[in-house]
Amino acid sequence: MEGGAFKGNADYYISEGIEKIEAMQLRDGSFAYWPGGNSSHEWSSVYTAHFLVEARKAGHSVSDRVYNRMLSYLKTIARSSESNVYRLQSKIYALYVLSLNGTPDLSTMAYWKRYAPENISSYSRAHLAAAYFYTGDRITARAILPESFAVADFSRESGGNFNSSLRSDAIMLSVLADVEPQNPSVYKLVNRITQAAKGGRWGTTQENAFALLALGKILKEKGEGEYQGEVYLGKEKIADFDSTEDFILNDPRLADGKVTVKLAGDGECYYYLKASGLLKRTDVPEHNTGLQVTREYLDRHGKALDVNNIKQGDLIVARITIKPQQKELHNIGIVDLLPAGLEIENPRLESRAGIPWLT
Repeated sequence: MEGGAFKGNADYYISEGIEKIEAMQLRDGSFAYWPGGNSSHEWSSVYTAHFLVEARKAGHSVSDRVYNRMLSYLKTIARSSESNVYRLQSKIYALYVLSLNGTPDLSTMAYWKRYAPENISSYSRAHLAAAYFYTGDRITARAILPESFAVADFSRESGGNFNSSLRSDAIMLSVLADVEPQNPSVYKLVNRITQAAKGGRWGTTQENAFALLALGKILKEKGEGEYQGEVYLGKEKIADFDSTEDFILNDPRLADGKVTVKLAGDGECYYYLKASGLLKRTDVPEHNTGLQVTREYLDRHGKALDVNNIKQGDLIVARITIKPQQKELHNIGIVDLLPAGLEIENPRLESRAGIPWLT
């Protein structure tokens, strides 16, 4: 973060998040899908429980009442009889969180170790392996690990359990970091995850969370060697730094030429370059990703509007057309930004009453 905007505030934001989550717990121990809601979502509730377990293990305060009801809910989920694809993913995830907490459900774990279907997802198999690992059974954990860590065949889901190939990779990397950190697939997964990041982040909240959790474990395992570094712009040295503290260089000259970072020492240095600005080109290419959204501006007669010839007082109709390009789209919101100089019509004026084709 440039300038250290959030430096020293992480504990505050985590505590605030925990308090909000605690207020969203329902009577059965699950968590409301939305603030103020009275219905929960199974995977999301287990995901929330995972966060609270990690938070408590890291030393943050979580209400005992909330925590104990949450654990009871996880046990109920893990032992439930229904086992469709989504339910099984949630059940094994619940077993993982229970074991991470130090309260494993060994009998249910043993059942799924023996009777898990062949088509169980790779990340669910990894979750089950980690559940055994946290009990101290490293042999069983390594035996359950997926044989292959190939790219998972998941389209990014906007509903269900919010599956995606990247989240699957991140979960498997997180498990490998604990169970078998020397596995050759670790570096393949790290590469796939880092290459998938765009603008310093991934596509969804869960992808961000699992990717950062996994990569954080990998970085923590690296040695704490020391290094010294120099930053060059062309042939001119413009900065020195070392491993004793984080280094941030805000220099407008960085945009003027080739930037080179030179390192010495046995430590590992991670760096990134962040730039912001406005495109000089105005012909931004259109593209669709899973959902085609088209906006047309029409005049009051339904004809295409010349957007370069709009006069004050003109009535403009915006027609939004939505066409899905994949199955099972859920939780979609369309935001239509209003161009500068235009304003939403006051519905009390009833101007649309004179537009018969607008229904």
